Amino acid sequence: MTNMNVAVGIPDLCGYLEAGGHWSWALQYLLGLKDLGHNVCMLEFIRSSGRQQADQQRIDCCLAMLNKYGLRESACVIVVPAKENPSLENMKVYCTRYRSFEELASDTDILLNLGCTVRPPLLQLFGHRILLDEDPGHLQISALSWELGIYEHHRWLTVGLNVGHEDCLVPTLGLNWETHFPVVYLPMWTADVRPLDPSMPISSVTHWSWDELSFKGNPLHIGKREAYLRYVDLPARTGESFELAVVLPDKEIPAERQRLEAAGWKIIDPWREIGSPEAYQAFIRHSRAELCCAKEAFRVLNTGWLSDRSAAYMALGRPVIADDTGFRKYIETGRGLLSVQGIEDAVSAVIQISRDYETHSRIARELASAYFDSRRVLPKILGV
Repeated sequence: MTNMNVAVGIPDLCGYLEAGGHWSWALQYLLGLKDLGHNVCMLEFIRSSGRQQADQQRIDCCLAMLNKYGLRESACVIVVPAKENPSLENMKVYCTRYRSFEELASDTDILLNLGCTVRPPLLQLFGHRILLDEDPGHLQISALSWELGIYEHHRWLTVGLNVGHEDCLVPTLGLNWETHFPVVYLPMWTADVRPLDPSMPISSVTHWSWDELSFKGNPLHIGKREAYLRYVDLPARTGESFELAVVLPDKEIPAERQRLEAAGWKIIDPWREIGSPEAYQAFIRHSRAELCCAKEAFRVLNTGWLSDRSAAYMALGRPVIADDTGFRKYIETGRGLLSVQGIEDAVSAVIQISRDYETHSRIARELASAYFDSRRVLPKILGV
C-alpha cells in the first residue's frame, strides 16, 4: 500500500476535552491510519473565546492528550472568530507541520471529513474529499434543510450499514452511499476473557436529551432518553446490576437521576469518572457487557447503525446487547452480539449471556477482529 498524506477532519476534541469516549472514537481513526503507514493530520476548527490565553490553554490541553499517543505533531487546530464562518482571512492556524491552511490542503492526498467538519469554501481546497457519516439519518435529514457541503465530496461513506437499501428510510440525497463498519484499532484494546464476575455491571455511556428532527411531517427522536427508557425496568426484570454513565442536562439532573436510580440503575457522571480515553477503557473493562440503546431515528429508519462504543466493548471481550437497527443482515448475531427489539428480548439476552459468559466473551472479541479491525476497515474507506 502506498503511504499517503491523510487529513482527518474531526469535531469537538479541543472543545470536549473531558469526553473520554469521544476522544477514544477519534483515536481509532488516527492511530489506525498511522499503523497502516500513512502520514496523518488531525484537523479541527474551534471557535475563539475572545481571550487568546484561554484559546491557547484549550489547544495545549488537546496537544498534550494527543502527545500521549505520539500524535502531537499530527495536529492542526484552526481558531476562528466566535460568530464567523471559517475562511482563509479570519483563521489562525496552530500546526507544527504546516505554515498555512493552503499548504496543508495542497499536501493532502485524501481528506476524511467526519460529519462535515470541513465545509465550503475551505473544503474545495482539498484534492480528494471523502465524507464519513457517523450519524446516519440525522445527517441526511439535516441536509434537507441546511447547506452542509455534502455534495462537494468525491465519495460518501456511512456507518449505516443498511443505507441505500429498499428497507432503509434514510434519504440518500441522490448520492451513492458506501458503507463501512465502526473502526477499532485493536492494539489499543487487549481482550480480557475471564470467568463471569457477577458483581460487574451491564453498562453503557450516553447523553440524555429530548432532541427531535422533523421528517416527512412527523417528529423523530434523535436523543437517547427515549431509547433508554424503553429498557428502564431491566434491573428489576433480571435481578442484574446495570450502570449508566450519562450526561444529564443540568436542569433535569435531579428528576431524571431519581427516576433511573429508583428503577435500579447506578448512575455516574462520565465527565468526572471517564474523562479520558484511559478512563473510558477502564470503565468498559470493568463492565460485564453493554446494553446499547439506539436512537429512535436509527431504529425507525432501519439504518443498520452499530455503535463504535459497542465495537470497543466487543474488542475487550465484552458481549453487547444492542437495539436492532437492521445491522444483523451484515454481521453475525446471537453470540457475542445479541440483537433485541424490546425489553422482552433484552431480558432473554441477559439470561443467555449469564448462562455461557465465556463463549459470548470469546466470540465478541472474534467478531471485533473479523468486522471492525482498522486494518480491514480503513483501506476500504480510503479506497486502496
